[in-house]
Amino acid sequence: MKRTILLIPLLLLYVASKGQVVGFTSLGLNVSTHWSYRQVLVENPTDAQPVLSLKESETSEFLMGLDLHTVYTLNHKLGIQTGISWHNYGYRFFGPGLFWFERHIDPDRGALGNPGRIDIANNQFSYLSIPAKLRCRFGRTNLQFVTNTGFSLNHLIRSAAVLRLEDGQVITNKITNQDFRRFNAMLEAGLGIQYKTDGNWGWSIENVFRFGLIKTTETNIADRLYSAGFIFGVFHTLNLE
Repeated sequence: MKRTILLIPLLLLYVASKGQVVGFTSLGLNVSTHWSYRQVLVENPTDAQPVLSLKESETSEFLMGLDLHTVYTLNHKLGIQTGISWHNYGYRFFGPGLFWFERHIDPDRGALGNPGRIDIANNQFSYLSIPAKLRCRFGRTNLQFVTNTGFSLNHLIRSAAVLRLEDGQVITNKITNQDFRRFNAMLEAGLGIQYKTDGNWGWSIENVFRFGLIKTTETNIADRLYSAGFIFGVFHTLNLE
């Protein structure tokens, strides 16, 4: 899988070299804001009843990401976009009846005080991603409509549960990556507009939808992550002629 991820940019460069390049490549920086959630997958509904009951109190989580990307232009309409991205995914749930015990355990004196009642819990997953998307542009003026379709390969670099207790204390409980698959893949699609100035700079606003193709765990109660949101970006075109 790692070798596949490393070979994707080289493959895209090869494809781009075979296309009818019109003479420029664009480099850009995107900041994304999105609402993330999950699709719960259950093999045995009886065993999953506690999880399904808890899911009734779940809601989406508002998170952010960052992209460094390049677009290899094949012709005046089509390009191949790749790069490297960092994105957070996850969800939150409200914790009626849930308690946090670890902070009340002393190795010498045992349990201390009353357990802390959880007000809100956020499960978050940070991925380092390499996207491969076909980018289409419509219009020959400085203002163009754009669409993106493709997929991304993702490597899990951090997973954590962020707990907010009723007394206001915030606790970050790291979840070991062994509990989750280290690699994931997501479908990505979006549309928006981009504007190129009279120079080589431009900006873009796009919406984006991502859906996980692989379950995050190998257990009989698993989930697929997905998100929807907006991308705000700036780009610079390099004239290669």
